[in-house]
Amino acid sequence: MDHDMCTGLGDDFDEMIRNEGRFRNGMNKAATYFYKVADEGKQPLFPGSEKFTHLGFIVKLYQLKCSHGFTEAAFSGILHLLKEDFSDVNLPSSFSVAKKMIRDLGLDYEKIHACPNDCMLYWVDNKNEKQCRFYGVSWWIVSKKDSNAPFSTNLEEKSAKIPAKVFRYFPLKPKLQRLFMCKEYSELMKWHAVGRTKDGNLRHPAVVEGWKSMDASHPEFVAEIQNVRLGLAADGVNPYRSMNISHNTWPVILPLVAELKELWDVGLETYDAFADHTFILHVSLLWTISDFPGYALLSGWSTKGKLGCPNCHYCTSSSYLKHSQKVCYMNHRKFLPHDHKHRSDYRRFNGLVQIDVPPPPLSGMDIEKLLFQYENYFGKRDSKKRKRETICPFKKKSIFF
Repeated sequence: MDHDMCTGLGDDFDEMIRNEGRFRNGMNKAATYFYKVADEGKQPLFPGSEKFTHLGFIVKLYQLKCSHGFTEAAFSGILHLLKEDFSDVNLPSSFSVAKKMIRDLGLDYEKIHACPNDCMLYWVDNKNEKQCRFYGVSWWIVSKKDSNAPFSTNLEEKSAKIPAKVFRYFPLKPKLQRLFMCKEYSELMKWHAVGRTKDGNLRHPAVVEGWKSMDASHPEFVAEIQNVRLGLAADGVNPYRSMNISHNTWPVILPLVAELKELWDVGLETYDAFADHTFILHVSLLWTISDFPGYALLSGWSTKGKLGCPNCHYCTSSSYLKHSQKVCYMNHRKFLPHDHKHRSDYRRFNGLVQIDVPPPPLSGMDIEKLLFQYENYFGKRDSKKRKRETICPFKKKSIFF
């Protein structure tokens, strides 16, 4: 399942390596090691080769492995065959050596085991757990002794420890470091502060209110122009339509949150190739981009039911349709200017003149107060339907959704 590792490595990988800036003054150890590996990868595949570099050919072969599903043994066999027939070819001795070269460039991922029912990750505080804390399902796939059961609940039954579910997480920190370690990209990372025309026209997100509000609230963050603002897109992905496989890849937010908190609070030592110095990079998450169901997962506000409007929050105007058993949302005219003609047009709407005003948006402090001492847990009731039980401090009862 190494499809994710090679996705996005296009045909111009060799050109990117050849053009990689090499600045030595002011570098930290991580940058020094990265450039060393990149230099080794820029060696020609064989004397006089102009099409492929040493690293570029390995990446292309790795991409073929992912696309066509050869085994690691087959990958090593191809390398041995090429080295045997072409004595001057510059190739690694085995798959493991080739994979280490790719990993050393920061193109690796982290494997995290998960509950087969997606209840929890065996990670951080749960890394020593042996089974799901909510439903008692084993971490491991059922052994050959009991092949009829979907998952084993007896840890002694298994003959080999094979995780029931694994997801692959691409760490954010090395990706950011590599952007700054390339001279061309490093310059572009600061274009919002030193390169763009500042005439008020919309050429960059820096002119919008969200960016300006962040700057006003955190002047110390703004003072370092190399700091990065991120937008998080959450949806199923199949990059470049290159993965002809039977599953989607879905971003998993939990490990990313841990990285974002570290990048905001602590920072990351990073080498800037354009400025030729090492600095502490800090990062903020400024926007999220998602469809409406994805918005619920990212924000923590349910987009279904009586309070399904995140903008209206507890002032949502909703009506339950008895026969269709659905909730609809009315009274959107309250967001119009008070003198708008549609406010008095009762015939084309719900038969009423709209005199209500828009609800005030919740501030971060408002939300913090509302969520004070909030408890959230997964209940064991009706495990087949996988309902989530939440103790709501506002309504003082259990809610299932």
